[in-house]
Amino acid sequence: MFTITAFVACSGANQLSTNPADLQGDWQLTSMDGSQVQMSENYTVSFNTDGTVAGKADCNYFTGEYSASEGGSVSMNGVSTTKVNCSSNSMSNSYLNAVSGSQSFQVRGKNTLTLNTGSAQLVFSKVMSEEG
Repeated sequence: MFTITAFVACSGANQLSTNPADLQGDWQLTSMDGSQVQMSENYTVSFNTDGTVAGKADCNYFTGEYSASEGGSVSMNGVSTTKVNCSSNSMSNSYLNAVSGSQSFQVRGKNTLTLNTGSAQLVFSKVMSEEG
């Protein structure tokens, strides 16, 4: 007689979600089109429960509205931004174009968000609150 033992890896940390509720919260950009982002705290996005979106794009700020649906589709509307001229090495314009042009999202393990535009990919880390 022999025993078969199966090991099941805990997939919670890597579980993919396209639930719009998992999109909500504050996110900080970690990579854009596969390249690590320097000064990532200057590139953020917040998806709020009331359907509004806001964030920082280096020296500029943006606001607007978003809609997301189960299955991972997302769209932004009415995005407006400040028009400060950032430094010559800023990604402000390309980041704003990518975020506002997002078409789909995926959340991995509740702490990594990927937004896709069809031509660009943005990866974010969840910003944990300092409460409690």
